[in-house]
Amino acid sequence: MIRRISPWPSLPPFGVCTFTQVPVELGGPGGEGELDTNLPEYEWLNRTHVIWFTGRSYESRDEPRQWDWSIRSCDRENRTCRYIQRVYGSHTPWPTTFVSESGQELAYPTSGRLWHFYARSILVEYGDYEGNMGHSEWFSY
Repeated sequence: MIRRISPWPSLPPFGVCTFTQVPVELGGPGGEGELDTNLPEYEWLNRTHVIWFTGRSYESRDEPRQWDWSIRSCDRENRTCRYIQRVYGSHTPWPTTFVSESGQELAYPTSGRLWHFYARSILVEYGDYEGNMGHSEWFSY
C-alpha cells in the first residue's frame, strides 16, 4: 500500500485493498465487476486520507534559525487535497501534534537524527466500518 501512495500523485484507489469481506459479485477477490464505494456500507472508505508532511530548518545570514513546515491532507482518490497547516519563517520548531480533518490529534513525524534539517513523511489516516478512526505510522521518504 505504501508503494501506491508514495509517488505524487498517489495511485487510487488504495482503501479497498484493506477490505477483505467484499462480496465476489461486487468485485471482491476473484470478482469481475467494479466495487461501488458510494454505497452506505462503504462510507468508512470516505474517511481515508493521505497526510503529507514537509518540513525544513535553516539559518539565513545574520538571522536566527527558522523553520518551515506544511501538512497537506488528500482524499482516498487524491482528487481533493488541502493544506491543514502551512507555516513559513517560524522562529520555533513545528509543534508536537496537530489536529487532522477527522478530528484526530496526531503527532508530527520525528526524524530521530540531530541536525537533520529537511524531512518528508507520509501517513494514512483511516476509519473502520464501525466509525473508529486510526492511522498508520509516519513513513519518511
